[in-house]
Amino acid sequence: SSVSTQSTGREDKKALEKQMRDLHDTAKDDIVRRLHMVEDELKSTKQKLQMSEDDRRQQNDNKDMKTPEEVAKIIEDIKEAFEDEIADLLLQEREQYETEKAQFEKEKGEFRVEQEEFLKQAEEIAAEQLQKKNSKMDEMQTQLDSALSELQKYRSGS
Repeated sequence: SSVSTQSTGREDKKALEKQMRDLHDTAKDDIVRRLHMVEDELKSTKQKLQMSEDDRRQQNDNKDMKTPEEVAKIIEDIKEAFEDEIADLLLQEREQYETEKAQFEKEKGEFRVEQEEFLKQAEEIAAEQLQKKNSKMDEMQTQLDSALSELQKYRSGS
């Protein structure tokens, strides 16, 4: 009986997989269909826009042209706007530079303090090590002196 439940289990799994595949394909077909609809919609909108753009161009062409004075005034306005914009940008650049410079100086000062503290600690450690070496050498010198005096006693004793 376990063989029959195994085969139905396998069949159920295959049926489920097929169902999932069908759902996936249906969803995919649906998406593709929608995409085509959107593309068609875009094409027709583009055509409408192009037609209205052509109409607008024709109307503009038919309107009176601007006088040289009006054109000169427009150019002057644009030039002033650009000059103002450039002045603002230069000011912003300057402020940013000043801010970054101040930050750099602050960090440089902090680094210098850290460096000095590190050097002080290094000097203290070196001094401690030197002290230890000196006391070790003193101790060895004392041992050597006592060994020499023992040797002297031994020689003078014989």
